[in-house]
Amino acid sequence: MSKGISFINYIVFSFATLLVMAACEPKEEMLRTENDFLYISTDTLRFDTLFSEQLSISRRAKVINPHAEAVLISTIDLAVKDDSPFELIVNGRRASEFRNQTLIGGDSLLLLVNVTTPQTTDTAAFRIHNVINIATQQYNGTIALEATGENVDYMDVWHFTTDTVIAPARPIVIEKGIIVNRDVTLTLKEGSRIYFKSAAEFKVYGSLVAEGSARERVVLRSFRRDGIHRSSLGQWQGIELMKGSSGHRFSGISIFNAINGISWEGDEAEEKQTLTLTHANIQHASKTGLSLKNIHLNADNLLLNNCVDHLLLMNGTVTLNMLHCTLANYSFNFFRSKPSLSLGDAVNASIQNSVIWGNLRDEITLNSDLLSQSNNFFRSSNSHLAKSNSTIDVNPEFVSPPMHNFLPDSLSPLLEQAIPGLSATDNLGNNRKAAPDIGAFERLK
Repeated sequence: MSKGISFINYIVFSFATLLVMAACEPKEEMLRTENDFLYISTDTLRFDTLFSEQLSISRRAKVINPHAEAVLISTIDLAVKDDSPFELIVNGRRASEFRNQTLIGGDSLLLLVNVTTPQTTDTAAFRIHNVINIATQQYNGTIALEATGENVDYMDVWHFTTDTVIAPARPIVIEKGIIVNRDVTLTLKEGSRIYFKSAAEFKVYGSLVAEGSARERVVLRSFRRDGIHRSSLGQWQGIELMKGSSGHRFSGISIFNAINGISWEGDEAEEKQTLTLTHANIQHASKTGLSLKNIHLNADNLLLNNCVDHLLLMNGTVTLNMLHCTLANYSFNFFRSKPSLSLGDAVNASIQNSVIWGNLRDEITLNSDLLSQSNNFFRSSNSHLAKSNSTIDVNPEFVSPPMHNFLPDSLSPLLEQAIPGLSATDNLGNNRKAAPDIGAFERLK
């Protein structure tokens, strides 16, 4: 008896389920045939400057149906279809043209666009364009596509075995690394731009000279330049000056996105070498911006910023001469616990017209007995630093630390407080005023 009842219940349940499924079957959307306009979220999609043969990140736009009824989009296509560097993606499919896309009432359709800029013969940056056409029965809309391409030379390992001067007409992308042999000098002239793929190295056993200027810099940075990658940390190894190397001079150089911007360990038993840095920038390092051991440092108009460990780390019985420098570390996007400037007990330091600041209570560790200083701004609880016209714990009031803009603001206490005549120009090549500003940057009136 129970088996018969179970079978009947099964039949009744199955029949009811079929009725429910039939009732829930979606009705065919009623299509709007008049005044079937659509909203488009943007009229232009712009891409950052891309190296040739580099795939961009996707840009996106939405096509929105504001009506209660569905709209039939007869065509979504690229105006120039053949050999277009732009790629259109709709509903996960890639094509240059899509037809008969039904967009239900109140819904939206996501369009994704990528671009791979072609390799050309241009030495300067070039522009490429296309247009996405969107058509219904009575409506025609467009989205302009704009991108800038730049031709580059790709190198796997760049190995220098003889003295070489680099003054490239276009950028160079390094896949694995650069090696400079012992007793070989590599000179990078102004305008040289070298971009490093992930984990690429730059090892110098001989000598490295950068002859950039404040106006036309030598640039070493990560291969990725779009969006957040501009200030990403630790994207390549950085410059490693090997033991036994010598004769390194850097002027007008910018080093971004490395693990360690520059590192150099000298031999304690040999004569100390000297590193000279003028009008230089080292920013966005996942460890230390500038790390030196048993090496003297002469730095003027130097900017060190946005490094997870120290901005400047020096050890050994050496000297530091720092003039019109800005060391600023705020760690907006990472945690840090180490001071911006860390000098070993045997480092003899001279610091003038400089700013050392950040979001830690103490941004400086050094041996005060070996410090000669004047006209500086320090973030420190060490009262011994508040002498010779230097100031501790007064905000220098930069224009915009989150945007890495360390020019003095219009009301900055740095203005016109530096010792005059020690440096003719600032980090950007601007002439210093008769009463100059403290730090690497001069505020122009």
